[in-house]
Amino acid sequence: MRSTAKAARRCAILADEGLAEVITMKPFSTLAALIFLVVGIAHVWRALTGAVTVVALGYTIPIWVSWPAAAVALLLTVMLLRESRAT
Repeated sequence: MRSTAKAARRCAILADEGLAEVITMKPFSTLAALIFLVVGIAHVWRALTGAVTVVALGYTIPIWVSWPAAAVALLLTVMLLRESRAT
């Protein structure tokens, strides 16, 4: 038997006996959460300092847009972290 199959079988046996809770880790959800966290922190930093001017298609994006963008990015971070640790 392959080592991963052995580990999965062992976890299943422990879970059936009620001795352990099987936790499924989702590394890509964790990675996405980390990316959203960095983006959220960057938006908060921009909103607090005003140090970065963002121009899209010749239109300057106002600083206040960073607050809702930060809220969305940080909310997605929390949701993805919770999802990545779901059983």
